[in-house]
Amino acid sequence: MKQPFDRVKSTDEMGRQIAILPCRNGLQTANAIIRHIHDICNGRDFKGLSYLKKPVEIDTRDFIDGEIRPKIRESVRGKRVYIVQNTLNPRKPEQTSHNIMELLLTTDAVRRSDADEVNLVLPYLSYSKQEGSTGREPISVKVLLDAFENLGIRRLFTMELHAPAVQGFVNYRIENLYASEILLRYFLKEKKFKGVWIAPDPNAGKFVRHYSKFSGLPMAFGYKYRTADSMHEIEELHLLGDIRGRDVVIVDDQSATSRTLLRAVSAAKDLGANKVYCAVTHAMLLGDAQDAFRDAVKKGLMEELVCTNTLMQPEAFLRKNSYVKVLDGLRLFAEAIFETYTGGSISRLYEAPLRDSLFGRT
Repeated sequence: MKQPFDRVKSTDEMGRQIAILPCRNGLQTANAIIRHIHDICNGRDFKGLSYLKKPVEIDTRDFIDGEIRPKIRESVRGKRVYIVQNTLNPRKPEQTSHNIMELLLTTDAVRRSDADEVNLVLPYLSYSKQEGSTGREPISVKVLLDAFENLGIRRLFTMELHAPAVQGFVNYRIENLYASEILLRYFLKEKKFKGVWIAPDPNAGKFVRHYSKFSGLPMAFGYKYRTADSMHEIEELHLLGDIRGRDVVIVDDQSATSRTLLRAVSAAKDLGANKVYCAVTHAMLLGDAQDAFRDAVKKGLMEELVCTNTLMQPEAFLRKNSYVKVLDGLRLFAEAIFETYTGGSISRLYEAPLRDSLFGRT
């Protein structure tokens, strides 16, 4: 049943058309967001975005010397533009910096095309783990966020920032969306999960507590020590909590080589866990991660890896790795764009108990 749209709308705000403009690695994501926006509008009987039928056409070329040149093929003058890019291609991670450069040049092209407002949609924010420095190192995520600010963006839409405090680095709005409700819905409604949530390290514990509070189920904690001068090698990982005979879900915001998750899987089994699931917002599955997960499933150590489509994995990869369950996280981006366009509230996209937990109201 359609819900009538009755929000008070500003004439100036609603008079501006929006345009979804994809970089090359964001085309699939942009098309999905447009489909979701149409679905949202139909569900709310709102015709204000009926003109949004396809992404803005853009021709981006690579030159033989490694340079990039984006050229927008249609007018965006006076429009509210949302530039969509997946800066990380999990199957071609070496192109990350190239993808970022394409994003920066495309943003400048949009600004010089007299767009009224420029927004970025980056489902996964590259360099988000490089938010600090121990000396003689860059604070890389600040360098990237400052570059966006210098290009005059209004908003950045992303999901599950590894360090939410980086929002304080800049003066523009960062809409940090949460995959919590998507993952909770899957495990509580589809899997009928009644077990224990596990945070594999202290950083994960900051958001896994929301899973526990919303579901009323207990949680366990992990702690780990990394090898000196290593970003991925782990010396040891231990779990604290009563999980013997219980199903468990190990939850993390992102996983590159997946060594933390796989060590947590082994630790959970050593403590007598029954069925073990992994839930990750951004599943990169780099290096030998896919083979390691496949072996873990084959040995009966774990059941499934559940992730969102913030990182687009090719169909051939998903067919080969049937243990991966991909949930749709892009509808949340479409809903956030709709809410900001119509003057709504992004926090209302989450169910009340989870909203209260996420936004500090309890």
